[in-house]
Amino acid sequence: MYAVAFEHAAVIEHLLTVSHIDGIDVNVIDDGFLGTALIRAVGNGHTAVVKLLSAWPGIDVNVKNEFGTTVLMYAAQMGQEAVVAQLLATAGIDATTRDDDGRTALMHAERYEHAAVVKLLRNFAQD
Repeated sequence: MYAVAFEHAAVIEHLLTVSHIDGIDVNVIDDGFLGTALIRAVGNGHTAVVKLLSAWPGIDVNVKNEFGTTVLMYAAQMGQEAVVAQLLATAGIDATTRDDDGRTALMHAERYEHAAVVKLLRNFAQD
């Protein structure tokens, strides 16, 4: 998790490469960080790490933290247009899932008035 927090992409890639040996779970929710490594990367605005993690085999881009928030919801809430675009291009992403308060990623983007992210999510829904 610290490699993600400090954007050490090479360290992250090495850890993921040997994860089958050491039993590293890329989808584990760290209570101290309120989410997965992917959610942490989004929170820190590390787009390169988001790209690396979201493309990694076995990653669950739809995993929810203790509040039911997904990484896409978090990125939408923060207005991270590049990250939202990257996540929407990820196979298996679910833009319609709801958090514990019943909000989707689109609703989070609308709530915080992130117009560019709202547009991305609406276009994705139409495709």
